[in-house]
Amino acid sequence: MPRRSVTPFLRGRTYSALIPRPSGRGKGRSLGTADVKTAEKISRFLMWLREQGEWYLLDKLADGSANPTEAFAAHTLVNLPTYIQTLKNGPIVVVDIEPYVKKWIAEMKRIRSPADDTRKRYVGHVRTLLPECVPFPLERWTKKTIRGWLTGLGIDSTNRQRASASSFAQFLIDEDVCEHNPARAVTMSREADPRRRYLSQDEAKAVIGAMSGLAKVYHALCAATGMEKQAAFRLRYCDVDVCSGTMLADGKKTTGRARTAAQYRRWSWAWTHVVSHMTQTLGADRNALVFEGLGEWGMYRALKDACATLGIEDYHPHDWRHTWAVQAIRDSLPLNTVAAQLGHKDAVMTLRIYGKFVPVAADFERVNAAIEAEEARAAGMLSALDQAIAQGKPIDLSVLECTRLETDCGKS
Repeated sequence: MPRRSVTPFLRGRTYSALIPRPSGRGKGRSLGTADVKTAEKISRFLMWLREQGEWYLLDKLADGSANPTEAFAAHTLVNLPTYIQTLKNGPIVVVDIEPYVKKWIAEMKRIRSPADDTRKRYVGHVRTLLPECVPFPLERWTKKTIRGWLTGLGIDSTNRQRASASSFAQFLIDEDVCEHNPARAVTMSREADPRRRYLSQDEAKAVIGAMSGLAKVYHALCAATGMEKQAAFRLRYCDVDVCSGTMLADGKKTTGRARTAAQYRRWSWAWTHVVSHMTQTLGADRNALVFEGLGEWGMYRALKDACATLGIEDYHPHDWRHTWAVQAIRDSLPLNTVAAQLGHKDAVMTLRIYGKFVPVAADFERVNAAIEAEEARAAGMLSALDQAIAQGKPIDLSVLECTRLETDCGKS
């Protein structure tokens, strides 16, 4: 016996229909609409439920526990399983995670990690995904959502934004809001090769020599110490020890950026500009900023004009760190010392960024000079031994063995 179709009929001002039931006898219920086309669509939806065997939902529609219009809307939005699950388990509690952003900010401030600049950058990134005062349900906090957000940024590398989202996700885990970190499931983008633009000593001298005033002192300090802009602009007179050539660098990017920086003999020509300025300002307030009155634009403009005069292209204020680091490595300073000077986490990071410089002739000349000195020393000792043999003098076998080893090493 063929099943009867579900046909809407007008009852009062709205349409009704017989809700299919397993017994075959339908139960008349209002479809909640006065539009005949909508009523026909809901009726076809009820027949589809019967064909699919969704008797639980049909029973709820028949006894009035569920609304045909709401069930049809859920079906249209491809959300019917969630609607049925709600009927079975009660209303689903929607967790809005947007208010947790402020709690996350407060927690980062409380534990003082990460550093202020990094924290502000984290918050700026996350706020592009979770705007303030706009509800963001927890069910949307998924790998798909985060990946779509990162892709929509339209930038080459999104690893910093991914790290920001991961930090917020970890806070949600600590607050027992969720159990997983979807940001970590997103594949990291390939980082661009680190910038390593640097100047030779002669170029650095020429650039700083083409400047004047406080900007000249600023760039001389950065060249002599590899100090970054944030730390240089925070430098106070009381932080600088002219006699020892050291200063307290109050960097804020990471906790390691707060360190003691020093200059060494290679950069004594640049340090003299700093010493001269400190000597001329002996009467200044020791808590005053060294570069008070020098804005970032004035500092940048001075370097740009000097480089343009000398025909040097693509050199930025931050590149003084590259210049200092490459020179330090060429001067054979230990990597740990270079890392501490720059405020890096460890020497691995220093080697990854600054260790890949292109060797210059001077590097090989220094090694060649050392080898030639060893060979000359070995040749002199062999000559002395030949004379001793010719004169019949006793020979020190330990000296002979040492000479033989040095000669073998020189040949290898």
